[in-house]
Amino acid sequence: MDHWVIHIPSGPLHVETGRYSGTPLDQRLCNVCNGGQIEDEFHFLCICINYQELRERLYQEIIKRNDMFITYENEEKFKEILKYHQFPLMKYLKSAWEARKVILFNSSV
Repeated sequence: MDHWVIHIPSGPLHVETGRYSGTPLDQRLCNVCNGGQIEDEFHFLCICINYQELRERLYQEIIKRNDMFITYENEEKFKEILKYHQFPLMKYLKSAWEARKVILFNSSV
């Protein structure tokens, strides 16, 4: 799969922060879900269970424009979202990032 970078204004994902601290890639795991997966852009957008409700809202927006979207595998969904659905993606990122801050730093937004 191609590597995409989502720059989030409030700060980077663990895949990025781990690079700066010297953490090996396979140890840059998601501390939001503790599911043992690397917290990269794909995980943040398509996998992390803590964003499931937000992701479902995003997917419903996309399905209104592309009813075949529901049949796509996660990798196809990821590429489709990044390529064709920037506005719904930005809404998702804003909400998911706020949720991430609350979970990780126990801070309100």
